[in-house]
Parts: sequence; C-alpha cells; structure tokens
Amino acid sequence: MVKNKDKIPASRNFSIAWPEDLVYNRRGEFVGYVMRKMKGVSLLSVLHPQIIKNKYQFFKRLELVRIAKNVLEALDCLHDRGIFMGDINLRNILVNRDCHVSLIDTDSYQFGPFKCKVGRPEFTHRDRLGREYSEFFREPKDEMFGMAILVFMILMVGRHPYTHVGEVESITENIRKGYFPYRVSSVEGTSYENTPVGPWAFIWSHIPLEIKEFLALVFTYQKEPRSSYELRVMTKSLIEMLKRYEKEIESGKRLNELFPRYWYIPLNMEKYTGNCPKCGHYFELHKNYYEQIKHKKEILCPYCHKMEQIVSKMTPKTRSLATTKQVTVTAKNDEYSAIKTAILGLIFLFSIICLPLSPAFFMLLILLTGYLLLKKAIS
Repeated sequence: MVKNKDKIPASRNFSIAWPEDLVYNRRGEFVGYVMRKMKGVSLLSVLHPQIIKNKYQFFKRLELVRIAKNVLEALDCLHDRGIFMGDINLRNILVNRDCHVSLIDTDSYQFGPFKCKVGRPEFTHRDRLGREYSEFFREPKDEMFGMAILVFMILMVGRHPYTHVGEVESITENIRKGYFPYRVSSVEGTSYENTPVGPWAFIWSHIPLEIKEFLALVFTYQKEPRSSYELRVMTKSLIEMLKRYEKEIESGKRLNELFPRYWYIPLNMEKYTGNCPKCGHYFELHKNYYEQIKHKKEILCPYCHKMEQIVSKMTPKTRSLATTKQVTVTAKNDEYSAIKTAILGLIFLFSIICLPLSPAFFMLLILLTGYLLLKKAIS
C-alpha cells in the first residue's frame, strides 16, 4: 500500500487516509505505518435526527446530497485502482462542515491478494450473512450493496433501509428476504405498508424517482454489478443522479428541508399550502385532496394527520404507555439540561473567584461559560 501511495490523488471533495510510510523499531522490526490524521467527525456521529438538529444545524438536505456524492466519488477512486473498501459503514467515513469526506481504516481494505477481514452485518449482502469475512474476497455486488445502504442512510438522516414498523424481525433478516419497506412506483413489490412511523415516508417521497428506483432495485436484489466495470458504471450513474438532485435543490425545484412533513408534489401540479395548527410546520397538499377536506375545522399537515390516525387505533392501555414513555424521556432530558446548566454555573463562579490568579485564562473561561449560559437561557 505504501508503494502505491502516489496513485491516490488529492481531491477538493474527499481524502483517503492512505499509509504513507512504514515504521520499524531499533531492531529493524516492522511495528506499524504512518498516515495523515484526517479531520472531521464520523457520519455515525452526525446522522441522527436529534443530533443533526441540535449540533449540526448547518447540514440541510443540500449538504447531505453533497456528502453522498463525495463519498461515492472517493469510493470510485478506490475502485479505479482495483481496491474495495469492503467494511463500508458510517464509522469509517469522516465529514466536515464543508461536506469534505475522508475515508479511514484503510488497513482493512481489500487490495490485491489481501482480503478485507472485517465487516458489519447491517451492511452485508445476504449471500455473505453468517460467514466469516476472512473466508471470502469481496465482489462488486458486495461493494455496491454496502454503498447503496450508505447513500440511503445519508439521505434519510441515519435511517437504515431495512428497518420497518414494529421491528418484528431484525435488520439482517430483512436483508436476507430483500424486504425493503418503501414504495417506488416503478419497482414491483414495493409499498409503504410497513414503513417506520415518523417522517421517513415523507422524506423518501421528496427524493428524485431515479435515485429511489436505483436504490430499491439494489435492495430487492433486482440489480447487481457482475464485474468491476459494471460496479464503476453503476457508481458513476448514481453520482450523476446525485449531481442532478443537487442542482434541483439549488434551483428551488426540490425541498432543502431535512424532515418534510408532507408528500412530494411536482411543481406543475396545483397545491394548497399552509401551516399546521398542531405543529406549526409548513406543508403542502394536492389541490384535489384539499377540496375534499376543506370543510374540516382543522387541516393538519400529513405528518400530524398520520400520527393522529395511529393514536386513534391504539388501545387505552397502549396510549397510556406511549404517553408515559414520552413524559419520562422529556423529564430525563430536562434533568440532564439542568445538570449541565448547574455545572456551567459552578465553572462561571469558580472562574470569577480565581480571576486574580491568572487573569487571561480565567477571563477567557468566564466569557466562554457566560456565552454558553446565555445561549441556553435564550433557547
């Protein structure tokens, strides 16, 4: 790998933590290698609804599309050199606020006679499930399957494509069965029947049809690359789709919101627009559908309407348990918030007392804690 370091190009959109030199001890024995330290946070740390809302507000849908595109470009760079990442997952990719991505853990990549001996079941093709990763070489279909899951999870803010409502079966069982719970009009056998509760179906509806079709065909095993050439053709095709999606968001043809609460409606169709009286969010409805329900006292956004339907079907006991769980979670969050505020307050007071000991340091600490306390008070 060190001998091939010059074959890995520099890019504005991505970096690859490639080994640059070998390290030996005094006796001339190999002990490791040197690689550049990559900056950023793992996609796993970013792609969660609450985390991205609270900590990474600068990531909107446009940024997620760019991240997905940049990841595919980085992986295509590896494939062009006969290298498979193999252990594709959210932990092995870093991202910064400029959407620059970095591929890490390169020591496990499949390269020449060296297998990728690690992996994660939730990113593994059904033909490999239950086998030791050291037993086989990754094939193009393995790489594409992991890449498709990665793109889906980026666009769907961390949601796995094989998670379905009720969680009756595990993700790996759904992978075995090719059970993908999202509807694509052009892909046979897909529906919204068991889509997870929440905004997921609405998010999925706003993704361009060509991308949804591509991913659904991979997840239902109707489309797989049989060679490295076909893998690269499919990858480049998906990259071009994401570029078109990026331009549509930039031009205003597609929504830039992360969590829409209504179904996608094409620009050329008549629609009703409003703000939901229950959650306050903006939403759109087909004009024909609006005409059917406009007599109602309140017109809710599709998300709140769906949630009301779910609650109405619950038994009193189930409804009580759901409410109790929600109150418990809220109480815990409030408790953690109070503890954080108390700690900041103590640091603030301690800094004021110790100010004469080191004016510059403690003044900086006072300003920082004061800012954080003010920010929490405002929010």
